[in-house]
Amino acid sequence: MLIAGAATLVLIFAGQAIQASSELANADTDAEQLLARPDSFGTVLLGSIVSGLGFAALSIPLFALFRAAANRSPQVRTALGPLVILGPILVGLTGILQVVALDQIAATFVEGSPTTGDEAETRAEELIQDDSLYTVGSSLGLAGLFGLTIGMFYTALSAMRTGLVTRFFATLGMALSVLVLLSQFFGSIGILGTIVWVVIVALQYSGRSPRGRPPAWEEGRAIPWPKPGEEPVAAPTEEETARPEDFEGTATEVEDDDEPGDRPGRRDNKRKRKRKQRG
Repeated sequence: MLIAGAATLVLIFAGQAIQASSELANADTDAEQLLARPDSFGTVLLGSIVSGLGFAALSIPLFALFRAAANRSPQVRTALGPLVILGPILVGLTGILQVVALDQIAATFVEGSPTTGDEAETRAEELIQDDSLYTVGSSLGLAGLFGLTIGMFYTALSAMRTGLVTRFFATLGMALSVLVLLSQFFGSIGILGTIVWVVIVALQYSGRSPRGRPPAWEEGRAIPWPKPGEEPVAAPTEEETARPEDFEGTATEVEDDDEPGDRPGRRDNKRKRKRKQRG
């Protein structure tokens, strides 16, 4: 889990750095980007592939946290597990498809006219909107963002309920998942924050976090965090969690050193009967 978390961080940032090194980094409009793409296709494609591998690696620690919560509580909806895996993968695949689609669009754009000015910008936008491969990539990207958002939100919530992460850290994860869905307005803040969040979870899982691992990791069962104002609930001992079959003997075995006729209750009853007979 820690290796996958580290790979996520390294690959995604490396992919972004590779793409930023191309000539597209200096292009502001769609027309300018299409003009620069023929000379930058190899670099941009390599960067998108590296980033795609990073997003695929992101699903590993995220799903591991989901499974850890599911193993500690039957209330976790395991049917949402595929979203945790497919969401990041679709986001990474989207980047690759769009790079290929935009390269084909760029070839058409360069061969025609105009290629500069306001009319060229309008023409570039129309070519992008009418391209079927780019549309498919955008649809997969939207589905991936929804999957990543729902999967991470529910994983963070379930991890908090089972005591695998703190309330604050779980709330932060849920907030970041919402920012992922709203990346059109907030940019890459949500995705970058999600990557860092998952890496910290991986550190906790491996026991290398400065604060150590929450008790639920060590116990292998759900230990919910106390609500604000409540005292922490002590973990039950082995005797308290023992099942009836763990005890030897039966409930009918009662130690009794006295004979049935010598029990105090019966002796008192005999004395009362004798008094009545004398009376």
